[in-house]
Amino acid sequence: MKHRFVATLCLVSLAVSLAMPALASAQTTHPLYACANRIAGGLRDYTDEASNILFDVCGAERIKAGTTQGACPRAADVEVGGNTGDNLTAVANHAVCETAGNPADQSNTLFRKLCPLESRSTSLFPNNAAGPDPGTLRSDLVALADDLFTKAYDGCPRPTGAILDIAVKDCADQIADVAQREALEILQCFISCERANLGDADACVNDNTGNPTAESLIDCIAKNSGDVEEIENDCTENSHVAALGCPLGAATVSGLIDALATRLESYAENVSFATFHSSCRTSTTAPPPELVPADVTLLPSGTQKQVSCGQTLDDAFFGADSTLRFDTDLNCSAADTAVNGIVVAKNTVTISGNEQTRQISGPSRKSLRTGAGVVVAPGVKRVTITSFRRIQNFGVGVLAMGDNRKLIVQRSTLFRNLQAGIRSDSPKTKVVEVVADRNGIGFELSGNDSIIKRSEARASEPQSASAADPLSPGWGFRLHGTDTDLDGVTVRCAQCTAQTGRVGFVLEGDGQLVENSFARSNAGDGVWVDGTANRFRNNSVKLNTANGVVLKGTGNAVNKNQSDENGAAGFLVIGESNTLLGNGAGSLTDKGNTGVGFLVTAAGNVLDTNEAEANLGGGFLLQATPAIFKGNRADSNSGVGFDVATSGTALDSNTAEMSTGVEWLVAAGNVDESGNRANGRTIVIPPEGGSFE
Repeated sequence: MKHRFVATLCLVSLAVSLAMPALASAQTTHPLYACANRIAGGLRDYTDEASNILFDVCGAERIKAGTTQGACPRAADVEVGGNTGDNLTAVANHAVCETAGNPADQSNTLFRKLCPLESRSTSLFPNNAAGPDPGTLRSDLVALADDLFTKAYDGCPRPTGAILDIAVKDCADQIADVAQREALEILQCFISCERANLGDADACVNDNTGNPTAESLIDCIAKNSGDVEEIENDCTENSHVAALGCPLGAATVSGLIDALATRLESYAENVSFATFHSSCRTSTTAPPPELVPADVTLLPSGTQKQVSCGQTLDDAFFGADSTLRFDTDLNCSAADTAVNGIVVAKNTVTISGNEQTRQISGPSRKSLRTGAGVVVAPGVKRVTITSFRRIQNFGVGVLAMGDNRKLIVQRSTLFRNLQAGIRSDSPKTKVVEVVADRNGIGFELSGNDSIIKRSEARASEPQSASAADPLSPGWGFRLHGTDTDLDGVTVRCAQCTAQTGRVGFVLEGDGQLVENSFARSNAGDGVWVDGTANRFRNNSVKLNTANGVVLKGTGNAVNKNQSDENGAAGFLVIGESNTLLGNGAGSLTDKGNTGVGFLVTAAGNVLDTNEAEANLGGGFLLQATPAIFKGNRADSNSGVGFDVATSGTALDSNTAEMSTGVEWLVAAGNVDESGNRANGRTIVIPPEGGSFE
């Protein structure tokens, strides 16, 4: 966006070069590549919009309401003449394909040379994509939606009325969401490979069958097909699948996952082959693919420009304008060296992805993903990044280089960036309604008085640019830094969700606050609370493979959280002098944790009015002496309700009942402060300890 002075420009250039490899120079887009890019993007958008209507509105919503019989009111939107189908006409008739205005003679146009979907003219293209005939995109998507939510299979009837079971409703929603998302992702695997290999002797697919042959494509498909397993997040029982009428004929969750992955790959394979390998294609060779600049509009003036990969956008670029709107994607996938998307170097500007229709894409080669999609240059303030469909395939999606006060990132998706979706150490960073999907770390913020609201980290995973580079940790949210103004808050995360990563939330440094949030279905622990003076309150921690909440640091407060159905302890306390107040570990009706509700291995912690219910490993296990142990409750746990394995604990008004083992097992040397109960009666715990039913 802007470098305010020549000296600042030099500083930014130096800082960026130190932070990541040299930027690739912008290249002129090859015409056939640009046309293919536009056509493929249009088909991708059609797949996204049509699958949303067919899978969600005409599928999941109608089966939940018991109204699957008869025509879906929204289905017409995906046909030629419907809202979604009509967009394909504008996609085909464009200057980049030499077909602007739909000329009568298209024989020598780039569109005709590509001849996508066997369309010898642009007038045929919408019908070949969204028409009613067999083999069109529309017919394939309609058939998949029917097989998922309508078609009757022998021995497994569809529901005839409204579904009342919330778990079955959630399963239907998850199937629709995964089918829509992965249809797009697997199609993008083919599109990315085919565009990058126009005219290349190393074809992405077999010229006769369309089956993938390129190693990069096979790897991409395998990765995304594996992501279909996320159906297990809400379809947790085979009975949920059966209650929906056995979608795709599958009576089990694993069978549905396999069948859906196969169908989605088949759909993407057919679309890609018909687009890039049609029998009427006349241009079979092209120069190597090149970087694709984006068409942009500057507002309020309406000035139209192009932005190239790695370009610095400064005062000279913006002039008197304050908003840059992307009108087409910025595609850096063909880069042969590490590259940034854009570098913002002007204060008080907005970078818009045009209502989540546009994206910025980094290099196809993973080893080159060390730049950032959007870099905010050092000292540049009050930058807003908003409404991007995706910022993807870089080292970092959005990178604040330093002292970028009041950076705002909102309503965007940050996808598959190796290091982090967003990384900012600048004060007053604000992140709102952002999805970080499959990044090394979803959100990494450390600037004082920063906030993340209504945002989700999904499937964060360890990854790196090469085997020689250290892996990113696969954390959903990493909040760290120092409370420099001593107001009690460094980074606040509210209404956030961290799911299916390695660890959901990691709190380090001091002054971090996470509240009213969710840590769910992570492959390791749900939450780590490290550092000091951090707060974790009013949150739900559930279905994580290891522990729910791990307190590693000192002097932290973990209050009023619920930790259920985790694979180890509900709360593991290995740091000293922390406070746990009003938390629940496990719930009745078999929603307990596999391990102990509360496992305490470090001294000096306060445990006050916490409850442990239905945990398989027992209620409370104290292997170190708390500073306060008061008003806690153990109910219906397997094993021991309160297991006090060390001496020196003052036991005050704690209650245990309905344990499968003894209610209390107390070592010698502990103090009865009165009010302790076992199965409805007050007990007296002598200095020599003992067991109490």
